[in-house]
Amino acid sequence: EQMAPVCEGDARRNPRFKYFESSMEERFKSFLSVPIRYGAEKTGVLVVQHTDANYFTPADVLALKAIAAQLAGTIAHARMMMTLTHAATTADAPAMPEGMQMFKGEAAVNGFALAPAMTMGSSDPLMEDVADDQFHAGLKDFRSAMAKTIYQLHQLQEQMVRRLPESAVLIFEAHHMMLKDPRFVQEITKLISEGLSAPAAIRRVARHFIDLFEKSPNAYIREKSKDIEDLVRRLLFNLRKQPMTGQSPMDGRIVIASQLYPSDILKLASESVAGIILAGGGVTSHVTIIARSLNIPTIIAMYPELLKVPYDTPVLMDADVGTLYVDPSREVRQRYDERNRALRKTSGRGVKMAPETRTGDNVCVHLMANINLLSELDLALQLKAAGIGLYRSEFPFIVRSDLPSEEEQRLVYERLFDKMDRRPVWIRTLDVGGDKPLPY
Repeated sequence: EQMAPVCEGDARRNPRFKYFESSMEERFKSFLSVPIRYGAEKTGVLVVQHTDANYFTPADVLALKAIAAQLAGTIAHARMMMTLTHAATTADAPAMPEGMQMFKGEAAVNGFALAPAMTMGSSDPLMEDVADDQFHAGLKDFRSAMAKTIYQLHQLQEQMVRRLPESAVLIFEAHHMMLKDPRFVQEITKLISEGLSAPAAIRRVARHFIDLFEKSPNAYIREKSKDIEDLVRRLLFNLRKQPMTGQSPMDGRIVIASQLYPSDILKLASESVAGIILAGGGVTSHVTIIARSLNIPTIIAMYPELLKVPYDTPVLMDADVGTLYVDPSREVRQRYDERNRALRKTSGRGVKMAPETRTGDNVCVHLMANINLLSELDLALQLKAAGIGLYRSEFPFIVRSDLPSEEEQRLVYERLFDKMDRRPVWIRTLDVGGDKPLPY
């Protein structure tokens, strides 16, 4: 009722205690329960009991709360696989007109990109505009595509952990769960065995699951329908007879989305996207910080019609000033080519940093670096920072979809101290809640 732990030295003395004869609980005295909550959703209660009176300590309460936090994510993911009801609706954005279009947005992360576009949650997530004869169609081909997809997911995960140690978590957890779900794999296999082509079987089963997820009253589960679309796109991508260049459907593309979460940025970074355009919803400071740390040019441009940009349309984004062009003309491309050539000529003329920072009258000044993510340590050392004045300890919590374990946090701090090599480091105690809500 109050979403707070209940700890009783002798539960039977509490007037709200209720005894069930069939439970055989008469031998227990001490009672401890903690709520299991996923975001604002009340999921359940975790209860432990003991025969001794006054057995549980405040340390036990903390330990059980940590376990409940881990369980909450597991339960939420399990519910995602279950039968769902209730429809969800989305409003259509206006169609994108043909020809070059220019948009002015807010530069969130500096950079430049010219690449084909891909809309997250696009109108054709199942690649239905590609004819069946462009895919391998047999059961053996499907199994080969499955194996290749699993391998790619593992590679992307390892690559992401190297780039962003704070994310030492399976960011493709929903993908792996679907690939391990016998209902998903067996139904596709059954349809192929009955004569349906592999891409047609994948699409039919995917539509069933996507429809179930999108009809859920639970916002978290509705959101996970995008994970199914992403997984199916990977499978179909790996089924193609002549795969497109790049290691994944997003490789080297500019991704357009209505809203992104920190975990989404990690997925995009693991796939080497060229840039990000946020065309609605908004951006949190944490999303911007992560994109900046991973050097992904990002523009916020609140134009819903951008979500209708056709797949593979060339997009030029100048994230230094927040300007983007859909299907840019030859003149626009040439203008930016000239600018980029000039920038490359001057980029190597950086200022040489002195070993120490001193004032004009030779007084030593100790300049420290503020660090959000470990990927920024190299820049701090390059700029001769005398140490870390502030490491924001909340980021290993913010970029994940579940509570980081003590060992996972220890590895982050170990790398922080090793990299700074005896230089002083200040760590802020955990700053979450308020403007930094955690999904778990």
